Amino acid sequence: MAVFSFAAVLKKIAGSSVAIVAPRKSGVRMAILLFASALIACIWVVTLYNETERELESQAFILDAQADPTNAEQMTMLDAPLGASHVQLHRRRDFALAMFATVIVLMLTMLILFLANGLVRTRRAAAFSNQAKSQFLANVSHELRTPLNGILGYAELLREDLAGTDAWQFAQAIHDSGTHLLLLVNSVLDLERIAAGKMEVFLATENLRGLMQQIVAGHASTAMRKGIGLRLALSPGLPIEIACDRSKIVRVLNNLIHNAVKYTNQGAVTVRVIHGGGNLIFKVIDTGEGIPASFQHAIFEKFTQVDGSDLRAQAGSGMGLALAKELVKCMGGAIGVQSRLERGSIFTFTLPLSKV
Repeated sequence: MAVFSFAAVLKKIAGSSVAIVAPRKSGVRMAILLFASALIACIWVVTLYNETERELESQAFILDAQADPTNAEQMTMLDAPLGASHVQLHRRRDFALAMFATVIVLMLTMLILFLANGLVRTRRAAAFSNQAKSQFLANVSHELRTPLNGILGYAELLREDLAGTDAWQFAQAIHDSGTHLLLLVNSVLDLERIAAGKMEVFLATENLRGLMQQIVAGHASTAMRKGIGLRLALSPGLPIEIACDRSKIVRVLNNLIHNAVKYTNQGAVTVRVIHGGGNLIFKVIDTGEGIPASFQHAIFEKFTQVDGSDLRAQAGSGMGLALAKELVKCMGGAIGVQSRLERGSIFTFTLPLSKV
């Protein structure tokens, strides 16, 4: 009965503290209360058990003394139990220690509950702050896309009107800068959509060769200006048509090819597609600067670059590879890199081959 009474006292005291800490008891708080109750129950069970054992020993000694006085004298000399006053003293000491241990457990339980409440509040504040940041980025990105589309539209008109003149380069620079900024805005929107779990995959039938030729052709002019080769290699046995999310594959390959061309100053960039193990394997191979081994896993994180200084040779936001990783993951695939300094890099991602 004493055990259950102390457990009830613990529940009542801790329950009132939990009511102050939070309006509802979470699973963690209930686990803390149950553990503390079990610990106090163990303390009092051991205390009462010791008292019961001591009383049984005293009764057994009295019975033995009445049955065999000679044996009683020997037991009194060797292993006789303590007197009544000593028994009471030990009993009070045991109960005092049990009470002290119970108070310590209650105080520690209250402290743990208080700290748990602080952690819950901090987590809620962080989640609210993250949600507010995501909503702000989404709103700003949507607002930016409207004027950017206007800038790109008028830049295209200027390019047509200024064709063949020296001012055509200015219109082209405006168009290129606007296109780059629009890609950044779309990347931010996609990353936030993925973080919110709202990114969906829409499968449609596409001609694989035509799709790859169109993607690679979009980077041909940049490679030509740098004086490097850009090749497309399709291995034999590839299906003519595949079921895929065209927009996501285009985004991933554009990011990988863009980076390969940007960081390659001599040699060539090769885009290769292989069919193996029920998957489509895409490889973007370059002969560029290469990536140190210590950075090969970090480059797929948001806003991470091999050279993050303000004086780096190549500009970038560090979102391209992070977005590529998330998009490939959404399509059920995986992405990785193999690289050696001054030897180039091989970015590989696989996608499950869906039936048309």
